[in-house]
Amino acid sequence: MSHATFQISSRFDASPQELFAWHGRPGALERLVPPFDPVRVLASEPAPDGNPIGDGARVLLRVGKGPFSMKWEALHSGYDPPHRFVDSQERGPFSAWRHEHVVQPEDESASRLVDTVNYRLPLHALSGPIVGGMVRRKLEATFRYRHATTIDDLRDHADARARLGHELPLRILVCGASGLVGRGLCALLTTGGHEVVRLVRREPRGADEIRWDPARGELDPEAVAAFDGVVNLSGANIAEGRWTDERKRVLAQSRTDSTATLVRALVDSGAAPRVYVQASAIGYYDDGGFERGETEPLDENAPRGEGFLPELCERWEAEAAPLEAVGVRTAFARFGVVLTPRGGALQKLLPPFLLGAGGPVGSGRQGLCWVAYDDALAALLFLLTSANASGPYNVVAPEPIVQRAFARELGSVLGRPAFLPLPGFAVSALFGEMGRTILLRGPLVVPRRLEDEGFRWRRPTLEGALRHLLGR
Repeated sequence: MSHATFQISSRFDASPQELFAWHGRPGALERLVPPFDPVRVLASEPAPDGNPIGDGARVLLRVGKGPFSMKWEALHSGYDPPHRFVDSQERGPFSAWRHEHVVQPEDESASRLVDTVNYRLPLHALSGPIVGGMVRRKLEATFRYRHATTIDDLRDHADARARLGHELPLRILVCGASGLVGRGLCALLTTGGHEVVRLVRREPRGADEIRWDPARGELDPEAVAAFDGVVNLSGANIAEGRWTDERKRVLAQSRTDSTATLVRALVDSGAAPRVYVQASAIGYYDDGGFERGETEPLDENAPRGEGFLPELCERWEAEAAPLEAVGVRTAFARFGVVLTPRGGALQKLLPPFLLGAGGPVGSGRQGLCWVAYDDALAALLFLLTSANASGPYNVVAPEPIVQRAFARELGSVLGRPAFLPLPGFAVSALFGEMGRTILLRGPLVVPRRLEDEGFRWRRPTLEGALRHLLGR
């Protein structure tokens, strides 16, 4: 056959109107691209009426890696809300591609999404027998991810509206919007119908951006007045490079100085937000319990540890005190290791593990408390929309795990051995204090407050999280 057909169907606990609307909101495409797929959104052009999935809307993607990458341009047609829309390849890796999205009502509060893809491979007579099966498996993994993400997003948005007690969109200011977590959070919020404004250090490109210069302490208070919520994710990468004195200065200033600038402007605006959510880290806690044979995990009541990282976390959180003093509900998301192949620890671990060269780091007994990428985003949404959420929250998966067990599970999911150790002396020689703190030590931490307050994890187990993130 010259053309092949792929189809997938899933039930959603959302009305056809809400399911269809989700696909047409800003950020939907970013939410639907799997992290295991080398796809980047280069540009998008809405339909003449401004609709991003309306007839005539276009999307330009880059697919693949390095010299093997190519552009994929798609044109939207067949727009029939809340029932159907189509995207077709104008140019790209296939000889032909037509993707029809059909939303069917199931009952008053549920619907079904049927995705049907008709495609033709280049030189189909030759390529079909060779790569046809691989392409189909890739489509299956991609659309499983898309449907699972959409189901979870719609559920979390419905839960957020229930917590808020209304369906009105929020106006949210995001600091650190260009970072790994910030980009995903903005997409999650906009697909929920919320208005997102980003702080940027260049000239704004639209009404959804505000310029600031945290190094100089410059941010116009009037520009940040009257937001419903603010999320502060500022901070240079803590695990990037050796901790020289200069690097420590950068790590501290990118957190404390930027936070001080933001908080001062919010207070001086005279119209502070209802809620302020700030990133922090489980590096706040004592990370040496495993060396003393301690196995009881730490919750948010545990005291601060000693050393550069715990002291930095304490100073970072303390910068928000002026907001608390004027009655702003303030919450701190103490993140564990955020897992995604798009960046961070998992991205760095994948190459050696895929080569069969992964394994325990140092003793392997140190904690490696992780959280799936989308659970990190969902936790921020939870803290924004929970009226009583304030103070510190450990944003980690429910079951604490040691590094040796993490390596073993990652190897298992990838189908690779995971027994080659990276000795502690090598880590110390290569990375210095940063390596000794981040790689060779780590607290065992539990998300006690999120559990007690009813947060629902999307990926509570490590195997489930890795299989979802890696398309396995």
